Amino acid sequence: MCAAEWNERSVSHMLRRVGFGATPEEVKFYLDMGQARAIDYVLNYESIDDSEVDRQIAAANLDLTKTSDLILWWVLRMIFTKRPLQEKMVFFWHDHFATAIFKVKEQDLMLQQNELFRKFALGNFQDFLLAVSQDPAMIIWLDNFTNKKGQPNENYARELNELFSMGVGNYTEMDVKEAARAFTGWSINRRTKEFQFETNQHDFGTKTFLGETGPFNGDDIVRIISGKPATAQFISKKLFEFFVFQNPKQSIIDNLANVYLTSKFSIKAVMQAILTSDEFFSEKAFNSIVKSPTEYVVGTLKMLKATLDTRGRAGDILNSLSIQGQTLFN
Repeated sequence: MCAAEWNERSVSHMLRRVGFGATPEEVKFYLDMGQARAIDYVLNYESIDDSEVDRQIAAANLDLTKTSDLILWWVLRMIFTKRPLQEKMVFFWHDHFATAIFKVKEQDLMLQQNELFRKFALGNFQDFLLAVSQDPAMIIWLDNFTNKKGQPNENYARELNELFSMGVGNYTEMDVKEAARAFTGWSINRRTKEFQFETNQHDFGTKTFLGETGPFNGDDIVRIISGKPATAQFISKKLFEFFVFQNPKQSIIDNLANVYLTSKFSIKAVMQAILTSDEFFSEKAFNSIVKSPTEYVVGTLKMLKATLDTRGRAGDILNSLSIQGQTLFN
């Protein structure tokens, strides 16, 4: 456990990073816990009653077939959740697995994806990556429904390697082509809007991917990627830079990558290592990250305990996000 002094400053810092800021009452709540218990409480949020979020959303009487109401639904979750790290992780993954409603065009699928991020927020990365690969919004966003035997579409395979797992320089163009073949036939049923494996459109031939050879399916590609040291490094660094500070020493990332691999790809284990590190509460970490528009708006509303008129003035919140250049779900 980090030896940093546990006071209002360090508690406020933690709650800005693992959530969207805190009221004075919340700062005192975590301060009274003590550092070790507070970090454990934040990480193991499953047992925390989060019904207040449901009450606030029910009172807002939102129409989730409207994009504006869908955004407000998430803003309300960010403000009123008692599980700050869960919601902050959803925000992190929303950027990592970037998808946009302007192309997907179906609010229910974007909501489903958001709930997927919430379910796997601190979960096993291999399971998470597989679920994302079968997510209807992602399949539409990266055109995998057009990825068919004999005419592979490389969009998803490329993003999977470059942005979602290993990063540039850790795979070849041939790896992208072979991964695309493995994901042929991974589509959606347009009637049920669910993942559908189209057997007649899948390339069952032998592929060679990252040095391994076999009649690979998408499941195999995800399995191979998840266990690679490059993935451990890429994900660990991205998490550290989001929650602590930019450009960490390589030794820090090496340690986190080792946690990822030895825990069998547990995001919770990596986050525990980050939150209990000396770096998280270091002077270098304090005030080192500029808030995104969402963090700024949500944090302001939360810390000021603002009363939200979700019908009459909801547009003010959405416009504030938009003019600062960040629109949720987009």
